[in-house]
Amino acid sequence: MDSKTLVIVEPNKIGRQHNTFNKEFLNLFKNYKIHFISDIRTSKLIDETYYQSSESIKVIDGDERKFIKKTLSELFNVIKLSIKYRKNKILFLSISPQVLFIFEFLKLFIAPKKKIYINLHGELEGVFEKDKQKINSYGFWIILWLKLRKSIKTTKVILLAEYIYDSINNAGLNFGRINDDISIVNLPIPFQHSNKKLLNEKDNLDFLFIGQRSKKKGFIDYLSIKNKTKSHYSFYSIGQGKLIHHSKNKDLHFDYQDYMDTVSNFSVFIFPVIGSYKATISSAICDAIGCSQLILAYKNPMTEYFQRILSEECVILFNSEEELISYIDNIDLNLIKMTVQRRSEIISKSCLSSNTNKIQAIKALNIDDYD
Repeated sequence: MDSKTLVIVEPNKIGRQHNTFNKEFLNLFKNYKIHFISDIRTSKLIDETYYQSSESIKVIDGDERKFIKKTLSELFNVIKLSIKYRKNKILFLSISPQVLFIFEFLKLFIAPKKKIYINLHGELEGVFEKDKQKINSYGFWIILWLKLRKSIKTTKVILLAEYIYDSINNAGLNFGRINDDISIVNLPIPFQHSNKKLLNEKDNLDFLFIGQRSKKKGFIDYLSIKNKTKSHYSFYSIGQGKLIHHSKNKDLHFDYQDYMDTVSNFSVFIFPVIGSYKATISSAICDAIGCSQLILAYKNPMTEYFQRILSEECVILFNSEEELISYIDNIDLNLIKMTVQRRSEIISKSCLSSNTNKIQAIKALNIDDYD
């Protein structure tokens, strides 16, 4: 393989997990030769136009709770690929924290001079989950890794926003300097759809929840908002391959053909997570922004970051459930319809979908000299 081919690997996630992030990272380097390595369940969801060549590896799903099996399998893949492609630049799109800790140490011996780049996002949230610091948790290993990096820095880390870097430092766990050990590559969020259906339909004001239907992701809070609001509009959720209409009496399940087309049919996205996202960027909120939806969310570091970049026309933040419910009860359908085009313009022109991100990524990996 040509030594100037960039090797991009997803050794940790499968299928739709982090699918938006993975596509956009591949897209950042589309002008370069890319060899993409992932589980077949991941690659089949990513169009071949994103890379020039590919390779399949077996990835264990972390949700299967097979901690030891996943650790050994992932560590084997990471070490094997680091050795196999030692002449190439390698970007790992994500790595399990326990594997990251072991690999950071082993790299001293298997590839001490080789630059290997690792993108981290959701894994870092474990730093702030103080009640989950068990040996099989993200928090235990990510904190151990950050402590190790005070004396050993064998990998280069890429973060998706500077607020993530600030959050980790504010927690007392400094893991490097920007433009040295750490690079910031703001994840681009491409403009997906024009929401023509919303503009043409008189009564289309439906609230949407996207993502894993779990307490941690705010799904219980979403249902609480639905039950307490006086609004006569509909509440839906997309997750685990299903679209569900949450009615007062029962939930109605629907199939959908295309995920982003389904998301674009909705007008308002509710992100009811208040206590976390100090070091994480939600794929769900990225999808909603890309479809020009109005974002209603509780204040946390991530949502405040998006509001700063996109303005209050795109992201409205609340301090409590009562504030959010009051806004929904008094929401102006005509205003939402009139401002969708404005939100589309902001998204299409924002730094989240510009060449700025590509310049950041090329600089981070120092591949200016690539053909």
